Formats: sequence, structure tokens, C-alpha cells
Amino acid sequence: MSVPMKPPGAVMWMLLVFCCASVPAVAKGGGEYGGGGSVERAASGGAGAGTASAVDPAAAGGTGPGGANAGAAAAKDPEGYRGELSVEEAVKAALANSVEIDLEKLNLRRSAAAVGEAQAAARPSVILQTSGSAMSNPQEGVMIRKGAFGYSPTVQSAAPVALPDRDYVLVEDAEPTYFKVTATLTQPLFTWGKLTEALRAAELDLDIAGEEYQQKEKLVDRQTCLAYFGVLVAETTAALLAQAASVAGEIMSDRENALEEGVVTRQAVLEAAVTKASLTAELARAREAGATARLTLGRLTGTSPGDAVLTSVYRDMPMSAAEPDLLTAALMSSSERAVLLHRINQARALLDIEKVSRPFLPDLSLHLSVDLTGQKVPFVSANWTDSWDTNVILTLGTQTTLFDSGASKSRIAQAQASLETAVQALKGLELTIEIRVRTLIEAVRNAWADLARVAAALESVEELKRNAAVSFENELITRAELEGSELALLAAQVEHEFALFGYESSLIELETFIGKTVVTRG
Repeated sequence: MSVPMKPPGAVMWMLLVFCCASVPAVAKGGGEYGGGGSVERAASGGAGAGTASAVDPAAAGGTGPGGANAGAAAAKDPEGYRGELSVEEAVKAALANSVEIDLEKLNLRRSAAAVGEAQAAARPSVILQTSGSAMSNPQEGVMIRKGAFGYSPTVQSAAPVALPDRDYVLVEDAEPTYFKVTATLTQPLFTWGKLTEALRAAELDLDIAGEEYQQKEKLVDRQTCLAYFGVLVAETTAALLAQAASVAGEIMSDRENALEEGVVTRQAVLEAAVTKASLTAELARAREAGATARLTLGRLTGTSPGDAVLTSVYRDMPMSAAEPDLLTAALMSSSERAVLLHRINQARALLDIEKVSRPFLPDLSLHLSVDLTGQKVPFVSANWTDSWDTNVILTLGTQTTLFDSGASKSRIAQAQASLETAVQALKGLELTIEIRVRTLIEAVRNAWADLARVAAALESVEELKRNAAVSFENELITRAELEGSELALLAAQVEHEFALFGYESSLIELETFIGKTVVTRG
């Protein structure tokens, strides 16, 4: 007789391994668990805020029940964390461990520094310039030397007297050195709003960096949840398949004995052997998938989970949220949509800057310069202060472009095109979000319907197994039929486990996309 067994199949295991192994291999070691998930985990409180501070996003750390203690225990045990681990604790550890999130934090810091730079552009600035020069041939001075006008005899002296009787220095030789110190204070007074719009554009860049940070948190949350439940489904089904392979071995052994007694044909033995081999192969795939999922979970969380007991369970409640509410949540929480909105405002700011940068729109600024010049080396030469002078210059000036060959007009056209492109991209994204939400809702509802079908089938097979056990005790059926019912029950349990995983995975995908929990975890 044939055994009613439907193994999961290689395709299911390939899909499971893909879900668990497709996360980026970027993780850092250990560290305290902080940061906050973007997807709401209402039942656990494990998700924190997104960016608590634009300058220091690490300050946004969220805490969940027991999460910090479990995470710290995992970090201190490099050989493997062997305690209990919930999915909320795993997500918290992954958020603290992610190198990608660390990169987004650095991007936030860079954007915050750019805002500071834009603010400083409207404030006074002071530039100090110093120079020292040395001349190889300095200008000679003017001197009347002794006797330059000849000699004149005198009554008192037998020798003639020189005229003049000594050297007279009229102009000293020029110093071979020249020094200059200039301090210039500049304060923009009127720039037609260019500095204000530049600051606005920098602040929008900071907002964009914050949205990208939250988007990365969502992705890490999703990857960790899929890896967590990938471990759960692989190891649970591996245990069921091990039992099924054992039962299949007993069936094959019974048929071999029956063949020796001439009760069955060799074909029946070969059929049992095929069933056993198929189950053994599926068991090997399940164990490999479990090892991959364990490794992925460890790399994401920065620990080696080892023999950690996974305490979270699948959700088996139907989704009750209305589709319009889910679409609204998706639109409001979409980081891509928020980034495009910021891009639109940024494009408007840049367009305004280009408009006021046209010719014949002068900028007005104030300049105050203090010049110190001298020739003698300070503090070294004698009477060096006599060669130094101070000069204060106050300047109120303007700067404008008179003719730029149409460059400003071209820049305005480019800025206008960038603005229109961002507006059109927003319209396309909102349409895509609506379709995506509909697709994810369809997947969740289909997965729930499939889970309900499989659960009903499992209940039916469980009843058949109980009836078979009673019938076998009363010698109404053979041992082979009892073993066949055991095998059918194990197959139904494996299928039910995959259905639970499929429903959980569809919920994770939907919740990641819309940014909120739709089915509370019990």
C-alpha cells in the first residue's frame, strides 16, 4: 500500500533559505543594545522612536521587556547565548549591531554639520592674513659724507677743515624686511533671501537623512524577524521530519519482513524505501536551513545564538484592520514618500535661490579691515615700533553680475525641471504604494485562508490518527495502517508549520511596509 505522505519539497526549503540568507552581510560585534525600530511592536514595547535627535540619533534608544538584559547576556557569551530569546529582543540587538544603521547615523551627523555651516554663512566672519617679506637689494638711503664739499683752511688749525666735518644721514637705508597683518570682518547685510533658502535646503537634507535612518531601521527589523522565524520553522519541521523518517524506516522494515513471508511484493518495499529516502532528504534540507537561519540571526544580532530557546510564537489571529486605514498608514509612514516631499520643498528652495541670483540683483555686505604694516622685525629690532603703522578701513560694498551669457536662465530652467520631476515622482510613488498595499493585503488574506485550510486538514488527520490507534488496539487494522496514519499526521503537522510561517512572513512584510502592527503578538 502507498503511504499518504506529502513532504514539504525542495522549493519550500530553497525559499526559506533565501529569506534567511538574503540579508546584507554587514554587522559589527557586540555592543549595548539601543536604537529603536520603526515598525510598531505594540504587544512588546520593543520598538523605540526613530531619530530622537538629528545630531545624536543613538539617543533614540527604545527598550522592551527584558530586552536589555537578554541582549547583554548574549553579548557577554561569545560562544553562544543559551538563554531565552524573543523576537523583540532579537530586533533590539540587531538594531544596535547594524553597521548599516551606524552609517545612517554618520550621515545624520554630516547633515547636521551642513545645517551649522549654512547658519554660519549669515553670521559675521573674520579672516586673518599675515605676511613677511625680505628684499635682497633694499633701497639705499641719502647721506652727506664728511668732506663732501671739500676742505677749508682755518686760522686756528694749520690743517684744512672738512666740509662737512662729519657724516650726515638725511634718509636712512631702507629695511630689508616688510611685514603685514590684516584682519577683515565680513557681515552679509542683504542677499535677496539666498542665505535663508540655503539654510532651508540644508535643514531639508537633515530631514531626508532622518527618513533614510528610519527606513534602514525598518529593513533591519524585517530581516531579523524573518531570520528568527526561519530558525523556528526549520528546527520545528526538522524534528517532525526526523520522527517521520523513523516511522518510514519502521514501515520499510515491516514490508521487508512481509516480503520474506511472501505477503507483499518487492514493489511495496521499494515504495517504502522511496518514502524513507524522500523524508531523509527533506530532513537534511531542514537541518541545513536551520543552520543557515541560526547563522543569519547571529550575524544580525552580533552574537552567536547557539542553543538559545526562541520564545516567540507565530501569530494565528486574522487581520481585522480595514484596507483604507492600512493604505493611509502606509502613506503616512513611507520614508520614500517623506523623502520625496522633502525633495520637492528642497527643489523649491533651490529654485528661489537661482531666481535671486540673476544679473542686476546686487548683494550688500559690510567689510571692516584692520591693517598693521611695518619694516623692522618685531620685538627684536631697536625702536621697531617706529616702523609700524595701523590703518582701519570700513567698506560698504555690493557685488552683482552684469552679464552671464544666459547661465542664470539655464540654472533656473534646471531647477524648475528638478521641481517638476520630484512632483511627478511623488504621484507615481503614491500609486505604487497603493498597489503594493493591495498586494500585501492579498498575500496576508491568502496566507490566512491557507492556514485555516491546513489547520482544518490537520484536525481531520489527528482524528483519523486517534481512530486508527483505537482500531489497532481492537485489532481492526494492521500495524502498517497505523504507521501510515502516524506518517500522515506528521506530514500534516509539517504542512501546518509551513502555513504558520507563511502567514507570519506575510504579516511581517505588510507591517514593515505600513509601519504599524496589524495583528498583536500574543
